[in-house]
Amino acid sequence: MLSELLLENFILVQQAVFSFGPGLNVITGPTGAGKSLFVKALKLLLGERADASVIRAGSEQAIIQGIFFISKDLQKTLDHLGVEAESELIIRRIIHAKGKSRIFVNGALFTLQQLRTITSDLVSIASQHEYQNLLKRQKQLEMLDTFGGLQEERSSLASFYEETVELRRKAERLRERYKTREDEIERIRRQIQLIDEIDPKEGEEEELKDQLSLLRSSSRLRQLGDEIYSRLYGARGSITEELSLCRTDMEKMTEIDPSLQSHRELLDSLSFQAEDLAISLRDYLHGLPVDTTRLDTMEERLFRLQRLKKRFGPEISDVLQHRQVLERELDTYLQIEQEMLDLAEKLQHAETRLEQLAQGLSTKRHEASKAMEQAVKKELSELDLGKAAFEIHIHTPSPIVAKSVGPTGADKVEFTFSANPGQPLRSLAKVASGGELSRILLALKIVTGERRLEETMLFDEIDAGLGGEIAENVGKKLRQMGENYQVIAITHFPQIAAMGQLHLVVEKHDREGTTVTQVRELSATDRLDEIVRMLGGETDTARKYANELLSTVFRRS
Repeated sequence: MLSELLLENFILVQQAVFSFGPGLNVITGPTGAGKSLFVKALKLLLGERADASVIRAGSEQAIIQGIFFISKDLQKTLDHLGVEAESELIIRRIIHAKGKSRIFVNGALFTLQQLRTITSDLVSIASQHEYQNLLKRQKQLEMLDTFGGLQEERSSLASFYEETVELRRKAERLRERYKTREDEIERIRRQIQLIDEIDPKEGEEEELKDQLSLLRSSSRLRQLGDEIYSRLYGARGSITEELSLCRTDMEKMTEIDPSLQSHRELLDSLSFQAEDLAISLRDYLHGLPVDTTRLDTMEERLFRLQRLKKRFGPEISDVLQHRQVLERELDTYLQIEQEMLDLAEKLQHAETRLEQLAQGLSTKRHEASKAMEQAVKKELSELDLGKAAFEIHIHTPSPIVAKSVGPTGADKVEFTFSANPGQPLRSLAKVASGGELSRILLALKIVTGERRLEETMLFDEIDAGLGGEIAENVGKKLRQMGENYQVIAITHFPQIAAMGQLHLVVEKHDREGTTVTQVRELSATDRLDEIVRMLGGETDTARKYANELLSTVFRRS
């Protein structure tokens, strides 16, 4: 629901604020005052392309800002687009004289296409050149379903349709996989064979690298180790031999001075450690590889492991995990024929059920269409279209097959209209004028009985070609419609203006040699004066009639 529309430097408007409430809001004003500016600005706010011609002369930019209350459906759209919002949606368009335009939604910069996505269901405009949703056959189908109370059946079909479509997607994916089944099985088996031939083990690569390093350095290790062993133990005058002599002398010293016992024990320990070290080193040298012929074999093994990692890695653990994946893929391809048979059976049952649901919904639509035609004709007769013909054409394939069923069923609905007797019924877009279309939309909204207080309906020129008596009926219908929607009506008829729960007037003034358009909400007294003006000017008869019109309508406090 539109709460406020602010204009700055927009065509003839220096600054104006349109504030709206629930129910019926009317906009009036003298011819040429600028009422059409409101419609133009609202269209720009909803996503119409902008150019510099809308900028007020002498200004660098024009600003259009709208504030809307957020519905649950709109909240889902905003969440999907990542727009942070609680209760209000603020859309701001800045149009620069150099031709650039920026769009802000709750402070974030958005594209024109994103704006159109957000505003697609915010406002429905019925005017001489804009028919919007009413002319869309999908919207006409929704209206018929709403009138017939078929939302539950439609929702069930849509849900089942999505399930069926998903089964079709799975079947198609299986068929595509089956086409490459033999090649894929061969590919998988080759990869498994390649891995199995090498038979990699966790940690094997590190172990090989260590062994290779040791093997390549074994000669140098043996040379250094032999020298150390010789000095420690093997050669004449070795460290262990010298330590043995030292121990003998230390024993003699301890016999003389027992306080040297700790020194003797330390010397004994050094001697034993040197001997143990020499023996350990000898054993290590004996264990060094002497057969370097294994070097080429180990290097080849390491190379094959690294090549395996490069193809299926990056690590050996990844290679082993990839082999498990290959095994599962192989099982899938080996079982694909049975899976296709099972899925085909499920899809056949699903499509049969989908056809049944579509047929049932179609039958109810045909029944509802007759009642809806009568209801719309009754409303149109009260809107000075009593001689008009209105029919709902439902195109249903016979028989209904699953492939012809969409998320809304198998039916294609078209509203047809003829304003004059004897003229052929044709699509609304081809035969209805703006004023006629506005009244048809009004009739449709009343008979469908939707309650969408968050949706805004704008009627421009709904009173085109009307007489006073019919205008009063149109006003009553608009007010009745205001119980289910926010309605904004731009009108020249006092009978319609008097029905409004909020009344705005657009006026044009000369200010310092410049024409300026202004808007203001009318008080009870000002409203009476505006109705008098609309009746033709200040006379006792006009003022009396204006009082009579307003006295029959509940006044907005």
